[in-house]
Amino acid sequence: YSSVGLAEELLDKNTYVTGTLRAKRAGNPTLINIKLNTGESCIVHNSKKIVVTKWQDKREVLLLSSQHKSI
Repeated sequence: YSSVGLAEELLDKNTYVTGTLRAKRAGNPTLINIKLNTGESCIVHNSKKIVVTKWQDKREVLLLSSQHKSI
């Protein structure tokens, strides 16, 4: 699992990261609490352009990326 804090530290060192995010990790953005229907997604990014995406399949999937941009 990744974390927003780790992604920020690595980005400061010019290293990009993409990975899954654990839902109950401290420091997660507030979109974690949003309920989605199957097939829906929600995207949020911070001032350092780190993108967190929540996607609902059979289970919720949380993705974190400092390399990809939100559309």
